Amino acid sequence: MSLSRSIAAFLIGLCCWFPPASPAESLRSTLKALAQQEGFRIEGADQLGRERAAAAEGELPERLEALLKDYNYLLTYGTGGRIATVRITSPKRPGPKPTDRAYVQTTRIGGHHQIAAELTGPNGDRVPVELMVDTGASMVVLPESMMQPLGFHAANLGSGTSQTASDTIAVKVGMLDEVRVGGVTAREVHVSFIPDDKLKGTKLLGMSFLNHFKFSLDDDANELILLSK
Repeated sequence: MSLSRSIAAFLIGLCCWFPPASPAESLRSTLKALAQQEGFRIEGADQLGRERAAAAEGELPERLEALLKDYNYLLTYGTGGRIATVRITSPKRPGPKPTDRAYVQTTRIGGHHQIAAELTGPNGDRVPVELMVDTGASMVVLPESMMQPLGFHAANLGSGTSQTASDTIAVKVGMLDEVRVGGVTAREVHVSFIPDDKLKGTKLLGMSFLNHFKFSLDDDANELILLSK
């Protein structure tokens, strides 16, 4: 191969070579560079792990918030309102849930929470059922077709009325021996039975159960939280 051809081949190879992309900077080195650039001091850097730095844009407070999203930190300000110190205090860790209450997983149906429950009536059988949590219902509400599986008889039930959005309907009222939800049990829970065609498949967990507890609904975690009174 002639010298001119060798030089040409070398130049072609050089034009086609690209340096490898540099790996993402570590969080520690990114914060160090940012501190030198912006003139602030970092305290508590020993709290940092070896993770890569997240993408961070905007003004300095927003950049710090993005970079330190997994850490608790404090900012102190100096002359002219500029950040003087970033003090990293600890990694963020989800705290343990209190153990004095039950966390019952729910299923979201639209804006409502539905849970799995077990009902025990006069015959002592546990009947599994899906109930919609309804704080506007004064009792557990079930269709009349569930009376027999739970051991209720019309002759042994009281009479009452229930007000719906468009009508007042007659209901039969009784007492469940137990309602069990997520390992938590309430005893002697009032229940009302409504004609099936009025409920259209809906069954409600109302206040006759919920009033046994201090309770709340966590929409983010999809949980019914029950604390004994």
